[in-house]
Amino acid sequence: MIKSLRKKLHFLFAGSFMLLFTAVLGLMMCNDISSSRSMENDMFQRTAANLLLNLENRENIQSIFSLYEQDYPFLFHCFDSSGNILYQTSSEDYPQIPGIIDAFKNELSRTESFSNLYPSYSQSGIFYFSYDNIPYSGIYGETPDSKAQVNTVYLIKRVQTITEEIKEIFGFYLTIWCVILAAVAAISHFLIQKATQPTEAAIKSQKNFIAAASHELKAPLAVILANAETAADDPVLPAHLHKNLTTIDAECTRMSNLVQDLLLLSSIDSGTWTLTKAPVDVYSLLINVYEKFEPLCKKHHRELVLNFADDVYPKFVADNHRLEQILEILLDNAVYYGQPDSPITLTVHTRQQNAGGLLAASSAGTKWLSFTIEDHGPGIPAEDKPFIFDRFFRADKARTGAQHYGLGLSIAHELVHMHNGKITLSDTPGGGCTFTISFPLFDT
Repeated sequence: MIKSLRKKLHFLFAGSFMLLFTAVLGLMMCNDISSSRSMENDMFQRTAANLLLNLENRENIQSIFSLYEQDYPFLFHCFDSSGNILYQTSSEDYPQIPGIIDAFKNELSRTESFSNLYPSYSQSGIFYFSYDNIPYSGIYGETPDSKAQVNTVYLIKRVQTITEEIKEIFGFYLTIWCVILAAVAAISHFLIQKATQPTEAAIKSQKNFIAAASHELKAPLAVILANAETAADDPVLPAHLHKNLTTIDAECTRMSNLVQDLLLLSSIDSGTWTLTKAPVDVYSLLINVYEKFEPLCKKHHRELVLNFADDVYPKFVADNHRLEQILEILLDNAVYYGQPDSPITLTVHTRQQNAGGLLAASSAGTKWLSFTIEDHGPGIPAEDKPFIFDRFFRADKARTGAQHYGLGLSIAHELVHMHNGKITLSDTPGGGCTFTISFPLFDT
């Protein structure tokens, strides 16, 4: 129980922290991308301003463009007032230059305003457009040359998409995320270990007490039973005392069964319990259980129905005695809670587990041997179902039967899991409970 609690707390603490940290990291990534774009735009505008200033009143503009091309991956396009191209970039980064320039001109035709005006030259702000589904940004400028003519200059650069920008910085942020996850996992593990130590110690002390008390109760119960049997065999014992001795014997037997259950659970908790596994004859097991419970079912006006599969059951290795105990616990509950004159059905079948983890009749997956006990009693309310395998839990608290303490299902649950099996509860159509226990079958 403590291990399960620790896992849940560990997942809750680490998951909550990492969820919050992931949100913060996402905001940081967005801010990083925004800052990077802002810096790129500032650099783009400064580069355009410097270029236009350097082109002012110059004759050999080709050499100036060549120098800028070496430092900046931009598309440069310059033409005079007559439309003659004075310079144009020839780069593999811009394989469709005419189309890109035409797309930029179309964007410019939508506005004639400039964001920045200078005494000697004019420079626009940044325009965003796309060509062939590729985003670009461009700046438009005008500057006079040495012949007092006004030359027009286009500066265009490819713009990274959001996906491309995220890919560039994702590795860095992923590394940070993984480092923080490892740190949080280690810290939460340490803190939860420390926080649950007092609870673990208290539960361990409680279990030790129950185990010790149960062990100590065995001797006085045996003495009481022995003396009661001796007294019952006394020929001079008054007849009216035989009823009292019968009651003492029954209650001592009931108490002895409870002590045995507590000792079994204590052994499982301490890890000292071992199973004696051997090949199980499923047919013999079912017949033994049926013969034991059929008279009890008749006494309580129930019909015990045993369903065999048509095929031969595969080899099954388990602790035959404990497997029989599991079936007896579930059948005893079915008899106790079932309605009078209603059937109790015990079915055995093989099933396959597919990739989705569902048990179904299939030809692929892991094979399981399943035992199903179906009754037609009042059923278990939905709010009680998560707790039915807890110790001393009883769904029907109004019924105080002397033979049920709320330990049976918890014992069955522990024994099934010791066999690497599964135990599930579902509602019986028309009312009642259906318990299914499944055990994996391994090829030998």
